[in-house]
Amino acid sequence: MDVLYCVLMTMFRSLWLAVLFLLLQLLQPLYAEPVVVADPRTARQEMVAAALSYLGTPYLYGGIDEKGLDCSGFIYQVMLKSLGIAVPRTSIALFRWTESVSLAQLDAGDLLFFNTTGTVSHVGLYIGENRFVHSASEGQETGVIISSLDEPYWKTHFVGAGRVVASAPLRRITLAFGSLAQLGPSSNPSFVYGGESYISATFKIPMGTYSIEPGVEIRCLWNYYSGTVLFPVTLSIGVVPALRLFAGWPGLIGLGWEPFSWNIKKGPLAGGTLSIKGEAFIFYAEGGLNGAFSAGLQYRLD
Repeated sequence: MDVLYCVLMTMFRSLWLAVLFLLLQLLQPLYAEPVVVADPRTARQEMVAAALSYLGTPYLYGGIDEKGLDCSGFIYQVMLKSLGIAVPRTSIALFRWTESVSLAQLDAGDLLFFNTTGTVSHVGLYIGENRFVHSASEGQETGVIISSLDEPYWKTHFVGAGRVVASAPLRRITLAFGSLAQLGPSSNPSFVYGGESYISATFKIPMGTYSIEPGVEIRCLWNYYSGTVLFPVTLSIGVVPALRLFAGWPGLIGLGWEPFSWNIKKGPLAGGTLSIKGEAFIFYAEGGLNGAFSAGLQYRLD
């Protein structure tokens, strides 16, 4: 029975890891952080100028050029014209994609979102002094116009604001807290045999419209069965929002990936990002090299 149990558990672990690996290959991140540019003030001015250049363009559902624009098509064209980037094509996708900011933090170039149909369904670009440019489908004026957040209709239907371009060339320090479970293989029959917790601090260095993200982490790795506890300090580097390489002492090197992230817009954790995170790493313990995979949750706060 013991042999059969071990065989079945080994088969289960192998199948689970194979499925998980396949999913990680197929899934793409759902959240993109604000674009980091060397001169954010100029970039925001270019966004506003691009938005104003479309004033008077008629409204056209699904429109994405000068012949006619819907609200998200207008934003798409503004971002393409000013920053050279393609952004999500619907209002609700833009709402989920952008970094949430409060009204007190609004800066020209941020996006404003409205609930006009029971969900996020309209978007405009903030240009300062409580005014925004958008492509309206109904009302006294339609097409690309300037409106005010002080107008009763827009004030009532406003649901939030989002940031596309980071407000500073070097973003403030980002803190991340994670708690992950270490998964097989191990010499024990149990699939989950250890755990990991960490706190990290990172910052961004702009490289054109991209950025690199160096950081440092303090980790705690433990094994439930052997009682081994390690406290490695690791240095990391991120070249895309969802992928990081890290290495430290005592002997630890690995790769971390966040296939899913959600920008939290309401509640006590608002303004942060909750992620599902996986890591694969090799570490030195008990006189030899050990390999492990871990998965769990991370909360990131700027």
